[in-house]
Amino acid sequence: MRTGVIQITRLDHMVLNSVEEAISSMGVEVEVILQPIGSPFNLLDWDRVQFKGDSLFRWFRATASETLDGAYDSIMGIGEIDAFDDGKEYILNVVSDNLSISFIQRLWTEETKLYLERVRKLVINSWGRGRGIIHDSTDNCIFHEVQTVEELDRIVAAPCSACRVKLQMSTTKVRV
Repeated sequence: MRTGVIQITRLDHMVLNSVEEAISSMGVEVEVILQPIGSPFNLLDWDRVQFKGDSLFRWFRATASETLDGAYDSIMGIGEIDAFDDGKEYILNVVSDNLSISFIQRLWTEETKLYLERVRKLVINSWGRGRGIIHDSTDNCIFHEVQTVEELDRIVAAPCSACRVKLQMSTTKVRV
C-alpha cells in the first residue's frame, strides 16, 4: 500500500517528517511530494477568512488525480489553512474514498511537542477514515471522528483492537 502526501501549503520539514512517520507507523509506504500545489484563493470565504471544506475537497480531488495519475492507493492533502462547513465554526479534515485533506492551522500551539502530536493524530485519523476505518464506539481510538481540537487532544495516538483489525484488512493486498 502506498500513500502520497501532497502539501497544499508549504510546511516545515519537522511537520512533514511527523506526517511521514505517522502514516508509516500504520504499516504503509509513504511518499511526501515536496512541491506544494498551492491553495485556490477563489475558494476562500473572504468574510470568514476560511476555505469552504467541501469546495476545497472537490478541487483537491481533481488536482490530485491530475497530478498523481493513479500512482498511489490513497492520497492525503495537508495544509496550514483553516476550513469550515455549513453549521460549523471550523473543520479539521474532509475524507472520502482513499482521499483526505487535513487542515492544521487550528492545531498550532507554542508547545512544539503538542503541536506535532496533534498533527500526527489528525493525519492518522484522516488517512484511516479515508480508507473506511471508522470507529463506532465511545472510547478514544485514533479513528474516532474528531470535530474539535479538544476532541483531538483526548484521543490516543493508536487504534483500538477492533480498528487494528480493520486497519490490517485495509492495508493487506489479497492475491487472486
